[in-house]
Amino acid sequence: MYEVVYPIGTSKRAIKALAPHISDLNGKTICGSGHSYEADEAFNAVTNLLKKQYPDTTFIPNSEFPDEVSTDNEIAAFQKVLQKKGCDALLSGIGA
Repeated sequence: MYEVVYPIGTSKRAIKALAPHISDLNGKTICGSGHSYEADEAFNAVTNLLKKQYPDTTFIPNSEFPDEVSTDNEIAAFQKVLQKKGCDALLSGIGA
């Protein structure tokens, strides 16, 4: 048996409970996050599919959010932008 160590080390942050599941996306605001290769195309493809099932949903593209979120200050700033935009859900890590 081998012990596996994550290459960047262990997290110093406490694990928090996830937000409750959103049962219906109609009337919700979904924000995009991620600036990887072809993220814009992936976000558009996903949102076009979701719009068919949830026509009253608002989508805010990843271009309206910071592209670097890693330090505590960047995370806090990102959270403020999400709150300001009224995001109910986040599409993250899309693209190639």
